[in-house]
Amino acid sequence: MKRNNLSRRDFLKVSAVTGTGAILAACAMPAAPAGEGGAEAPPAVTTTIDFWDFPYYSSALGEPGSWQWERANAFMEENPSIEVEVLPLTWEQGSKVTTALAAGSPPDVVGGGWIQLALSALEVGLALDLTDSLEEQLSSDMVEGMLEQCSIEGRVYMLPYWPVCQSGVVYLDGVEEAGAMDTAPQAPCYGWNIDQFNTWLEAVRGTRPDGSERYGLGIPSAHSTPAFHWVTLLYFRCFGAHFWTDETESCVDMASPEAIKCLAWMQELAANDLIPDPAGYTGDDNNALIDQGNVLMQVGNVVPGGARREGMELDTETLVVTDTENERKWRFIQYPHDDPHPAIAWGGANYSGLVPFKPEDPADTPGLLKFLHWMTNDESEEWLVKSAGMLPFRKSILAEVADDPLVVYTSECLMPNAWFDAKRSTETIVVRSIFEEYFQGAFSGMSAEQVMQEMTDDINTALESCA
Repeated sequence: MKRNNLSRRDFLKVSAVTGTGAILAACAMPAAPAGEGGAEAPPAVTTTIDFWDFPYYSSALGEPGSWQWERANAFMEENPSIEVEVLPLTWEQGSKVTTALAAGSPPDVVGGGWIQLALSALEVGLALDLTDSLEEQLSSDMVEGMLEQCSIEGRVYMLPYWPVCQSGVVYLDGVEEAGAMDTAPQAPCYGWNIDQFNTWLEAVRGTRPDGSERYGLGIPSAHSTPAFHWVTLLYFRCFGAHFWTDETESCVDMASPEAIKCLAWMQELAANDLIPDPAGYTGDDNNALIDQGNVLMQVGNVVPGGARREGMELDTETLVVTDTENERKWRFIQYPHDDPHPAIAWGGANYSGLVPFKPEDPADTPGLLKFLHWMTNDESEEWLVKSAGMLPFRKSILAEVADDPLVVYTSECLMPNAWFDAKRSTETIVVRSIFEEYFQGAFSGMSAEQVMQEMTDDINTALESCA
């Protein structure tokens, strides 16, 4: 049990709107003990569940942790002998989970987790096998392929929670300002190959009416945390690069012809002034230029959740989203790619799930299983899909939103062209840390081949399995 978490009782103290009145009422007359005319005492808490949860991709869920607590409190009302302690995480805190797991003291369950966590838990004997406890109404209702993404060698170690689809966004106001709408990706799937994308980058590059520079794309060489380099690694996948030498993730080969070709492409964009100089260019710099309208494409946006945020209005015919708060228009797109490489990478669908770990006391397992199935029930799934813009993992919910134009776009244009590795190889922290070190130097005269080969050598030296 992690005592640094906000407990249910603490949460109720600070969050109850009528807290003062409740306190006064409690002071007015002590509760009578059971058997002396008062109500029966509530059952004692016999199980405490530590629930760590990563943030959702939708403002509809409110402040971090609020929706989790709402669901957890509803669960505890029905199951008073089980207490849930919620700890909201930020995406920068991924190492907090892996560190706790490596130390043998993970929470009971991680929300927004990934199957790699279960693989790591298997290695240290802490994975919780859910196969035999999987409820029939859930397994039979999962959309095609979902169960496999939650499994390792035929055994289930994760439950689906809030799948989303990652895609790109093009801000159309800047494209119109450049007079380049004819080079933008076209219906129905709004995709382009690499040559078409290069043509678009050339067409939108220029000086804006206010004298500032306009670019189609920015490629940061540094981020506040190395984990955010997944947005850069997307392009390598779109060029067909695969980084791991085998399924055990023991060693990397980042010097493949496809990876070298991708980095050389980025270097050429920089040399031709088609992107802001990546040397010293950070993720924060890129976000600022996007907000100012100086960079027109953004990667890693969520479909359809991004269009469900407050202030967004969707044109169901053109799929153009109007951001009424910031007064600009945008549209989801496929990433630039040449067939047969994927039009969307890092999963297409991000099968974020609930990943449980073996409780220290086996007697707590039934309570944990009950909580897991509560959090994935019809009510939770329906709200996440219809209100927060997640993708349905139940066929029954999918049928209810089958006519939603963004669900149709996702299923017909993004998912069939998606790469997905259930283990998310590129999540490995050591890979991303060393990647950033070399990527920053990739725009200072080194050849793409030299950069990728030296990067491969250093990463394999850092990985214990390849030392």
